[in-house]
Amino acid sequence: MPEARLLTLPFSHYCEKARWALDATGVAYHEDAYMPGAHARATRAVGGKTVPVLVDGATVLCDSTDIALYADSVAPSLRRLVPEDSEARGLVLAIEEELDETLGKDARLIAYAYQLGTGEVARRFLQELLRMPSPVARLAAPIVRALIFRAYRVTPERTVRAKARVRETFERLGERLRGAGYLVGGSFTLADLTLAALATPLLSPPEHPVMGHLQLTAAPELEAFRAELLSTPTGEHAMRMYREHRRAGAIATRPTRTSSQRPSTSSPRSSTASSSPTRGAPRARRVRPRRRADGPLSPRQGGPRRVCPLTRSVLRHR
Repeated sequence: MPEARLLTLPFSHYCEKARWALDATGVAYHEDAYMPGAHARATRAVGGKTVPVLVDGATVLCDSTDIALYADSVAPSLRRLVPEDSEARGLVLAIEEELDETLGKDARLIAYAYQLGTGEVARRFLQELLRMPSPVARLAAPIVRALIFRAYRVTPERTVRAKARVRETFERLGERLRGAGYLVGGSFTLADLTLAALATPLLSPPEHPVMGHLQLTAAPELEAFRAELLSTPTGEHAMRMYREHRRAGAIATRPTRTSSQRPSTSSPRSSTASSSPTRGAPRARRVRPRRRADGPLSPRQGGPRRVCPLTRSVLRHR
């Protein structure tokens, strides 16, 4: 059977959550990475609207949580991310859901507010992140800032409130981590993974498989907030999760589509299509995306497969 396809914006923190879940559980897949704004055709072709999207035979998952839970359901017992015990399982899923709706959105807003806040900072951010030539980045910065700020309602007031919520989240989770190595139980779970992945716009862990190689220059305000968060037990925990559970070398063995391999342009199989089961997972089903605020660290993206400079850079480092 063909391997699963993961459609991503490579530097999205929600895509990193899905990618990490697949890697942690050992699910074989290849990643189709797209530039911002190039996603519409690819995601619509499989019934999605944004990334991440996982296509595994007749199964289509359009939400990072659904992808993580699907990966967990087909993983060997020793690589499961969600405990079987009902109480522990409920707690892991509650933390994951809360972080998706709070930390994920707040981290995205704060990062954009500061990295696109002024002309020179925005120019450098686009130049480093998207590999834009400096003159192009200078012209694009005001347009990108206007689009992003409108899409995510970025304002100084909302940025202040988002920072306050992040501080509250880190303080509350720090209480859970007091005297404990993990958020739930004595092992790495989806709760720890979600915290670490969704905090990446604020913490910038060097072990991140994409952002760790880009060496972005943080705005002074963002760098100051990062230093504040890193001094907390929760910030230290998130960075330790990357060091101990997200080794950069572990990504190198993951199959990745090359520029000569084009994704199929045929229409996706319907929800009643039959296929042979792989890894014991139910195949002839289609999972619709949940209505939630899940999304990438940028406007919605995807599109016809093309190898852009950023994608080439990412593939070279794997």
